This record gives sequence, C-alpha cells and structure tokens, in this order.
Amino acid sequence: MLPAGSRQDHFVDFAAQNMTKKSDNLLDLEAICERVIWSLNLSAEQLMTYARENRAEALHTINNPKNGGIIILGQQAIDRFWSIATRHLKNHPDRRARTDLAAFVKLLRETFSDHFLDQGREADQRNVDRWISAAYAKLAKSHTAVTHFIPCGLFLSSGIKRFQVGPVTFFHRSEFFQIHGDAIEQQRESIRAKHRKQVEEAVAKGFPAANAATPEQSIQLANRLTDGLLESFERYNWFAEISIADCHPDVSYNRALFTVRGALNILKVLLGSYYTNRLCTANDSSGVRKAATLIRDEKGELNISVSSTPVDNVIGDQWLDRLTADRYFPILSDVLLHSSKFDPGPPLCARLMDALFWFGEAVSERYPAAKIVKFVTAIECLCGTGIEKSLDGTERGVTEIVTSRAAILYSVFSNEPMEAAKKEVARIYTCRSNLVHGSVSPHDEKVAAELARTDTVTNLIILAAVEYYRGLGLKDTSFNEKGLRAAFNRLEAWNKEGRPPTPSSV
Repeated sequence: MLPAGSRQDHFVDFAAQNMTKKSDNLLDLEAICERVIWSLNLSAEQLMTYARENRAEALHTINNPKNGGIIILGQQAIDRFWSIATRHLKNHPDRRARTDLAAFVKLLRETFSDHFLDQGREADQRNVDRWISAAYAKLAKSHTAVTHFIPCGLFLSSGIKRFQVGPVTFFHRSEFFQIHGDAIEQQRESIRAKHRKQVEEAVAKGFPAANAATPEQSIQLANRLTDGLLESFERYNWFAEISIADCHPDVSYNRALFTVRGALNILKVLLGSYYTNRLCTANDSSGVRKAATLIRDEKGELNISVSSTPVDNVIGDQWLDRLTADRYFPILSDVLLHSSKFDPGPPLCARLMDALFWFGEAVSERYPAAKIVKFVTAIECLCGTGIEKSLDGTERGVTEIVTSRAAILYSVFSNEPMEAAKKEVARIYTCRSNLVHGSVSPHDEKVAAELARTDTVTNLIILAAVEYYRGLGLKDTSFNEKGLRAAFNRLEAWNKEGRPPTPSSV
C-alpha cells in the first residue's frame, strides 16, 4: 500500500513488501526510490545547502511531474538507471545492437517519473518489468530502416561511375546526381508543405496565429535545408550508399559510418598507403582540405598564403581493376558484409575489422609518431590474446606474444627468414613502446625514418592474418579468443620445430 499524508505518498512502503528474493532490477528500483524519498524530505534550505556542498552530485536529477521541477538523486542513483538498461539489453541480444543506450536510459528516467511519481505505482516486480517494457517500447517507436548517403573523398576519376565494396556502393558525383538530383530538388516543395501543415496544426490547437511561421518563412526553411545539403555535397566527388536495418537513428548513422569507413580501410590495405592517404568520409577531420598562413617577414611586411589540397587522391582510373583483381578483395568485402549486420558476427571478422580500423586511421594520420602507434595497434588486434603462461609455467607478456606471432605471419608474406622477420617486427614494436612510454620523443627524426618500414610490415601482417584466419574459420561464429590462443600456440610450437613457414602452412 502507498503511505498517505506525506511527501512520500507516491512511493511504496518497502518494509511491507514480501520477502521473496528480489531481482537486481527491483533492488535498483528500490534504491532509486529511497533516494527520491530522501530528496523530497529535505527542506528547500537543506537542498540548497546540499547542492552548494555537493555540486557534482546535484547535477544528477530527474523530473518531478508534480511541480515541473527537478529531484536531486546523485550519481549512484542515476548509475542504477544505466545498470537496469545495460542488464535489459544484455538479456535481449536482439535489441542490444539496435539500441542507443543513452537514449534508453533517458526514457527510463522519464518513465520512472511517470510510473512511480505521477501514477504512484508500487515498486514491485510486476511494475518494474512494466516500467522497463514501457520505456523500451517508447524507444522502439523511433527505430527505422534507413538508406544513408555519405559524401567521401576517394580518387579523381573521369571514367569510373560506381563500384561496390561489400554492402557499400560508391557513386561518382555525376552518377549520384543523375540518380538523385531531381528528388533532392523536389525536397524544397516537400519540406515547405510539411512545415505549413505543422504550422496549421499548431494554430488549430491554440498556438497564436500572429506568432506562427509565415508561408515565406516556410519557403526559406525549405531552401535553407536543401541549399545547405547541396553546398555540403558540392565539396565531394564520391558518395557512399549503405542501407541499415531498423534501429535507433543514432545507431543507424554510426553503423553506416562504421561500414563505409570499413570499406575505405579495405581500399587502404589493398592499394597501399601512398595512394589512399586522402580517403575519408565527410565526417572525418581529414576531410578539411584548405589552409591559410599569415607571417611577418624580416622587413616587417605581412605575407599571406593559401593552400588547397584536392579532396581525392590522383592516381588515374586503373585502381579499380587492380582492386577487383586482388585475391583478398572478395574476402575482405565478405568480412565487411558480415560485420555490418546486427546479428553477432564471426569473432575473427570482428578482429579483422578492428585491425583494418587502426590501419586506416594510421594511413590518414598526419604525424609519424601517431601513425606508428596506430599501425602497431593493428598488429596487436590480430595477434594479441591476453597475457598467458608458457608450458614451463612462466608468464608471457603481451610484447613477447604479439611479436612472436606477428613475426611468423610477416615471414610468410615477406619471404624473410624467420630470424630476420623477428628482428623486423621487434624493431617496430620497440619503436612504438618507446613512443608511448616516453623514452623517445615523437619529434625525434628516427621516428619518421621508421615509418615506411612499419607501414609495410603491418600491411603484410594483415594480409597474412586474413589467410590464417580463413584456415581457422573466418565465418565461424563460435570461434572465440580461447580458440585463437590455442591456434596461435600451435603455430608457434610448429615454428619452434624449425620448419620454414610457407603460405600453405599458414
């Protein structure tokens, strides 16, 4: 029953609940309610004092539906909303990948105020389940299937109109606007008409007509949005098209960017860093291509210079033939396709995508030291399986594990003798370690000298890993880290027998 006649009259009397085992969600709900009761029982003066003395805690609030104000809960109570949301999604894998966690937590907080403060529902298992379900149902209404069109920097081209990498289709601007140009222009009228309808509905519901947007303002809005899109798209010669299944809008856009960047990273690996350093999406910082400098010379005169770098790489139109002829192109395209889906993908595909991400970031990075760190991180993604012990019981550190396994893979694809491969991998790994641990300055000239070597070694290790992972079961959804560790240990044991590695043995 709800206690009456107090500021707590919208909450359950927790002592009167049954003593059966409570779920974690119910325990979290009770803790939140207790904190609400604590906050409501403080006087205005006490609340002000608490807020002054605990500024960080006072930032964590929920809405009070009774007076339109806020209720201070503090960090720990708000964390319980996150725990409930995370727990729910963990128990519903089909929802987890499609849901924006922050948006879910926001709705949990809003529906908590509605269910337990405004409606005064008891904090029992039935109501906690209903509360969570109501919040998710409200969130799910925003889920939708969308096709995204993302501007990209690729290659200057006069003859190539479109090409595909896994689920991503890239259109040259001439082809893109031939297909979509008229529809984009038609948005001017569509946006105007939709806005006029919204204005008329608002006025019909009582909004003052004198304060409502005019027809001219509706036209201005439509033109501003359409012209803004065209102005933004004007800077790019390529557009990536990717369709994402129904999910939260933020999740959809992030998944689209992830997939398009994955496609670009495949190009970076297969075509090499030299020809792909400008590849980017419009959302990447590397897309900024104009710069200006202002200096005062020794005579005291100001000098202005402006530079503009082409968005696209200039390599001719032969790159597509080279790309599609590469034996790893269909393999990596398939990896991207599997990784773009919401279903739990094959773990080895996920590792390859992580490695491609770091390789792609390294290619686009401007500073040699940061490039080396990112290249070597790509190697760790492929070869690292955590700290483990040797057969004699001694602990193997990450450095030993990664360099040993990476050297075997590098030896296969570089045709380097095993000892030479070990030295090469150890050299770049040591350079990375010295950089991140501060023993070498990122501005040291030796760092730039190591860059080309690190780039090449990493590229070959990635391709060798593709071959190795294929043999292990690239599409096997049950192949976990434990299985990869065991497979690498077998490869290392085989190598210790002294047999020279070959592509077929990997």
